[in-house]
Amino acid sequence: MKRTKITDKITYVEPNSMANFSSCAGIIVQSKNKVMIDMNMGAKETPGLIEQEKPDAVIITHYHLDHSIWTRHVNTFSDAVIFIPEAEAPYLTSLDFFIEHTAGPSSIAEKWKAFTVNMGYKPLDRYECYNELTTFKDMAPEVVLVATPGHSPSHTSFYFPDEKIIQRLEAGMTKQEIIRQGVFFLNKEKVSEPMSFFLNMWDTNMYNHHEALIKEGGLMAFFPEIKPMLKLF
Repeated sequence: MKRTKITDKITYVEPNSMANFSSCAGIIVQSKNKVMIDMNMGAKETPGLIEQEKPDAVIITHYHLDHSIWTRHVNTFSDAVIFIPEAEAPYLTSLDFFIEHTAGPSSIAEKWKAFTVNMGYKPLDRYECYNELTTFKDMAPEVVLVATPGHSPSHTSFYFPDEKIIQRLEAGMTKQEIIRQGVFFLNKEKVSEPMSFFLNMWDTNMYNHHEALIKEGGLMAFFPEIKPMLKLF
Protein backbone atom coordinates (compact mmCIF):
# COMPACT_ATOMS: atom_id res chain seq x y z
CA MET A 1 0.00 0.00 0.00
CA LYS A 2 1.01 3.62 -0.45
CA ARG A 3 0.59 6.36 2.14
CA THR A 4 0.45 10.05 1.27
CA LYS A 5 0.48 12.65 4.05
CA ILE A 6 -2.15 15.27 3.18
CA THR A 7 -1.93 17.28 6.41
CA ASP A 8 -0.46 16.66 9.84
CA LYS A 9 -3.72 14.90 10.73
CA ILE A 10 -4.86 13.31 7.44
CA THR A 11 -3.17 10.44 5.59
CA TYR A 12 -4.42 9.18 2.22
CA VAL A 13 -3.84 5.43 1.81
CA GLU A 14 -3.98 3.55 -1.49
CA PRO A 15 -4.05 -0.25 -1.93
CA ASN A 16 -1.73 -2.02 -4.33
CA SER A 17 -4.69 -2.85 -6.56
CA MET A 18 -8.33 -1.81 -6.77
CA ALA A 19 -9.42 -4.53 -9.20
CA ASN A 20 -12.58 -6.63 -8.92
CA PHE A 21 -14.25 -4.55 -6.18
CA SER A 22 -11.71 -5.99 -3.73
CA SER A 23 -10.31 -2.73 -2.30
CA CYS A 24 -10.45 1.05 -2.36
CA ALA A 25 -8.42 4.04 -1.26
CA GLY A 26 -9.22 5.52 2.13
CA ILE A 27 -8.00 7.98 4.73
CA ILE A 28 -6.78 7.90 8.30
CA VAL A 29 -7.64 10.89 10.46
CA GLN A 30 -5.50 11.27 13.57
CA SER A 31 -7.27 13.79 15.77
CA LYS A 32 -8.65 13.44 19.31
CA ASN A 33 -9.01 9.80 18.30
CA LYS A 34 -7.91 7.80 15.29
CA VAL A 35 -10.57 7.38 12.62
CA MET A 36 -10.37 5.25 9.46
CA ILE A 37 -12.65 6.05 6.52
CA ASP A 38 -13.19 3.44 3.74
CA MET A 39 -9.90 1.76 4.66
CA ASN A 40 -10.16 -1.36 2.47
CA MET A 41 -6.65 -2.37 1.49
CA GLY A 42 -7.69 -5.85 0.40
CA ALA A 43 -8.20 -9.11 2.25
CA LYS A 44 -4.48 -9.73 2.84
CA GLU A 45 -3.39 -6.32 4.09
CA THR A 46 -6.46 -4.94 5.87
CA PRO A 47 -6.30 -7.13 9.03
CA GLY A 48 -2.66 -6.23 9.66
CA LEU A 49 -3.31 -2.55 9.01
CA ILE A 50 -6.21 -2.45 11.48
CA GLU A 51 -4.18 -4.33 14.09
CA GLN A 52 -1.23 -1.98 13.58
CA GLU A 53 -3.16 1.30 13.57
CA LYS A 54 -5.65 0.37 16.33
CA PRO A 55 -8.38 2.80 15.23
CA ASP A 56 -10.96 4.08 17.69
CA ALA A 57 -13.61 4.35 14.99
CA VAL A 58 -14.10 3.27 11.38
CA ILE A 59 -16.55 4.80 8.92
CA ILE A 60 -18.13 3.50 5.71
CA THR A 61 -19.13 6.21 3.24
CA HIS A 62 -21.56 3.94 1.36
CA TYR A 63 -22.56 0.30 1.04
CA HIS A 64 -20.74 -0.73 -2.18
CA LEU A 65 -18.64 -3.84 -1.68
CA ASP A 66 -15.24 -2.23 -2.25
CA HIS A 67 -16.02 0.34 0.44
CA SER A 68 -17.68 -1.89 3.01
CA ILE A 69 -16.42 -5.49 3.12
CA TRP A 70 -13.24 -4.54 5.01
CA THR A 71 -15.26 -3.93 8.17
CA ARG A 72 -15.61 -7.67 8.74
CA HIS A 73 -12.04 -7.51 10.13
CA VAL A 74 -12.64 -4.58 12.48
CA ASN A 75 -14.11 -6.41 15.48
CA THR A 76 -11.47 -9.14 15.24
CA PHE A 77 -8.43 -6.87 15.20
CA SER A 78 -9.57 -3.78 17.12
CA ASP A 79 -12.09 -2.33 19.55
CA ALA A 80 -13.18 0.32 17.06
CA VAL A 81 -16.78 1.43 16.68
CA ILE A 82 -18.15 0.89 13.15
CA PHE A 83 -20.22 3.78 11.77
CA ILE A 84 -22.45 3.19 8.76
CA PRO A 85 -24.77 5.52 6.81
CA GLU A 86 -28.21 5.32 8.40
CA ALA A 87 -30.19 5.10 5.16
CA GLU A 88 -27.99 2.29 3.85
CA ALA A 89 -28.01 0.12 6.96
CA PRO A 90 -30.31 -2.49 5.31
CA TYR A 91 -27.70 -3.09 2.59
CA LEU A 92 -25.00 -3.67 5.20
CA THR A 93 -27.00 -5.81 7.62
CA SER A 94 -28.95 -8.16 5.33
CA LEU A 95 -27.55 -10.20 2.46
CA ASP A 96 -31.03 -10.80 1.05
CA PHE A 97 -31.78 -7.06 1.02
CA PHE A 98 -28.40 -6.35 -0.59
CA ILE A 99 -28.99 -8.85 -3.40
CA GLU A 100 -32.61 -7.84 -3.95
CA HIS A 101 -31.73 -4.16 -4.25
CA THR A 102 -28.59 -4.55 -6.36
CA ALA A 103 -29.23 -7.50 -8.68
CA GLY A 104 -33.00 -7.63 -8.29
CA PRO A 105 -35.14 -10.53 -9.56
CA SER A 106 -32.93 -11.05 -12.58
CA SER A 107 -31.09 -14.00 -14.08
CA ILE A 108 -27.80 -12.80 -12.55
CA ALA A 109 -29.08 -12.77 -8.95
CA GLU A 110 -27.63 -16.13 -7.95
CA LYS A 111 -24.28 -15.44 -9.61
CA TRP A 112 -24.17 -12.00 -8.00
CA LYS A 113 -25.02 -13.52 -4.60
CA ALA A 114 -22.21 -16.08 -4.94
CA PHE A 115 -19.80 -13.32 -5.99
CA THR A 116 -20.87 -11.11 -3.08
CA VAL A 117 -20.39 -13.86 -0.50
CA ASN A 118 -17.07 -14.87 -2.05
CA MET A 119 -15.91 -11.26 -1.79
CA GLY A 120 -16.41 -11.50 1.94
CA TYR A 121 -19.80 -9.91 2.54
CA LYS A 122 -21.00 -10.55 6.08
CA PRO A 123 -24.02 -8.78 7.60
CA LEU A 124 -22.93 -6.31 10.27
CA ASP A 125 -24.47 -6.76 13.72
CA ARG A 126 -22.33 -4.35 15.77
CA TYR A 127 -22.45 -0.81 14.48
CA GLU A 128 -23.76 2.72 14.95
CA CYS A 129 -25.57 4.75 12.30
CA TYR A 130 -24.80 8.26 11.16
CA ASN A 131 -26.40 10.81 8.84
CA GLU A 132 -25.52 14.30 7.56
CA LEU A 133 -26.45 15.83 10.93
CA THR A 134 -24.05 13.60 12.86
CA THR A 135 -20.89 15.17 14.27
CA PHE A 136 -17.72 13.43 15.35
CA LYS A 137 -16.60 16.31 17.57
CA ASP A 138 -15.54 13.95 20.36
CA MET A 139 -13.33 11.98 17.98
CA ALA A 140 -12.41 14.21 15.04
CA PRO A 141 -13.90 17.72 15.21
CA GLU A 142 -12.30 18.57 11.85
CA VAL A 143 -14.75 16.31 10.04
CA VAL A 144 -17.94 17.78 8.57
CA LEU A 145 -20.38 15.38 6.90
CA VAL A 146 -21.99 16.38 3.62
CA ALA A 147 -24.82 14.35 2.08
CA THR A 148 -23.90 13.65 -1.57
CA PRO A 149 -26.43 11.04 -2.77
CA GLY A 150 -26.21 9.75 -6.30
CA HIS A 151 -23.35 7.30 -6.33
CA SER A 152 -25.45 5.46 -3.77
CA PRO A 153 -28.77 6.38 -2.07
CA SER A 154 -27.12 8.18 0.84
CA HIS A 155 -23.48 8.49 -0.14
CA THR A 156 -21.69 10.78 2.32
CA SER A 157 -18.65 12.96 1.67
CA PHE A 158 -16.28 14.12 4.38
CA TYR A 159 -15.37 17.80 4.29
CA PHE A 160 -12.39 19.27 6.13
CA PRO A 161 -13.02 23.05 6.42
CA ASP A 162 -9.32 23.82 6.82
CA GLU A 163 -8.74 25.09 3.22
CA LYS A 164 -5.00 25.60 2.79
CA ILE A 165 -5.23 27.61 -0.44
CA ILE A 166 -7.43 30.30 1.11
CA GLN A 167 -5.18 30.50 4.15
CA ARG A 168 -2.07 30.85 2.01
CA LEU A 169 -3.61 33.52 -0.18
CA GLU A 170 -4.67 35.45 2.91
CA ALA A 171 -1.09 35.15 4.17
CA GLY A 172 0.12 36.90 1.00
CA MET A 173 1.56 33.92 -0.87
CA THR A 174 1.54 34.05 -4.68
CA LYS A 175 0.05 31.42 -6.96
CA GLN A 176 3.48 30.11 -7.90
CA GLU A 177 4.59 29.92 -4.27
CA ILE A 178 1.49 27.92 -3.39
CA ILE A 179 1.98 25.56 -6.33
CA ARG A 180 5.66 25.13 -5.50
CA GLN A 181 4.81 24.33 -1.87
CA GLY A 182 2.23 21.80 -3.07
CA VAL A 183 -1.50 21.83 -3.70
CA PHE A 184 -1.79 18.06 -3.91
CA PHE A 185 1.73 16.84 -4.71
CA LEU A 186 4.37 17.62 -2.09
CA ASN A 187 8.17 17.58 -2.54
CA LYS A 188 7.95 17.91 -6.32
CA GLU A 189 11.54 19.16 -6.42
CA LYS A 190 12.73 15.72 -5.33
CA VAL A 191 11.17 14.00 -8.35
CA SER A 192 13.19 13.54 -11.54
CA GLU A 193 12.06 14.71 -14.96
CA PRO A 194 9.79 14.34 -16.80
CA MET A 195 7.62 13.40 -13.79
CA SER A 196 8.48 16.66 -12.01
CA PHE A 197 7.10 18.59 -14.99
CA PHE A 198 3.89 16.55 -14.97
CA LEU A 199 3.39 17.00 -11.21
CA ASN A 200 3.83 20.76 -11.52
CA MET A 201 1.37 20.80 -14.42
CA TRP A 202 -1.20 18.78 -12.44
CA ASP A 203 -0.75 20.93 -9.32
CA THR A 204 -1.22 24.05 -11.46
CA ASN A 205 -4.47 22.60 -12.80
CA MET A 206 -5.54 21.75 -9.24
CA TYR A 207 -4.83 25.32 -8.13
CA ASN A 208 -6.78 26.78 -11.07
CA HIS A 209 -9.71 24.51 -10.26
CA HIS A 210 -9.74 25.56 -6.61
CA GLU A 211 -9.28 29.24 -7.47
CA ALA A 212 -12.32 29.11 -9.76
CA LEU A 213 -14.31 27.36 -7.04
CA ILE A 214 -13.28 29.95 -4.44
CA LYS A 215 -14.33 32.81 -6.75
CA GLU A 216 -17.78 31.21 -7.06
CA GLY A 217 -18.16 31.18 -3.29
CA GLY A 218 -16.27 28.04 -2.34
CA LEU A 219 -17.83 24.76 -1.31
CA MET A 220 -20.42 26.55 0.82
CA ALA A 221 -21.92 28.06 -2.31
CA PHE A 222 -22.50 24.58 -3.71
CA PHE A 223 -23.31 22.91 -0.38
CA PRO A 224 -24.99 25.61 1.76
CA GLU A 225 -25.83 22.98 4.37
CA ILE A 226 -22.16 23.06 5.42
CA LYS A 227 -22.39 26.54 6.97
CA PRO A 228 -24.73 25.72 9.90
CA MET A 229 -22.72 22.56 10.55
CA LEU A 230 -19.55 24.61 11.12
CA LYS A 231 -21.24 26.50 13.94
CA LEU A 232 -21.31 23.30 15.94
CA PHE A 233 -17.54 23.38 16.45
